[in-house]
Amino acid sequence: ADRTSLELMELAERAREAAVYRSGEVTGPGTLECATCGEPVRFEQPGEIPECPKCGSREFRRPS
Repeated sequence: ADRTSLELMELAERAREAAVYRSGEVTGPGTLECATCGEPVRFEQPGEIPECPKCGSREFRRPS
């Protein structure tokens, strides 16, 4: 693998990590999806992210 490919892979990994939302953080309106079970959590207005109501996980992602 050349240096550019390795740098692009590292950048992609950092972007994936940055796209994780955690309980206790504040998010804007929209939907987050539990990173563990896929349960959607909808926000009509900005608010604090709770634990997943289905499995208790604390990590979420925006649905793709």
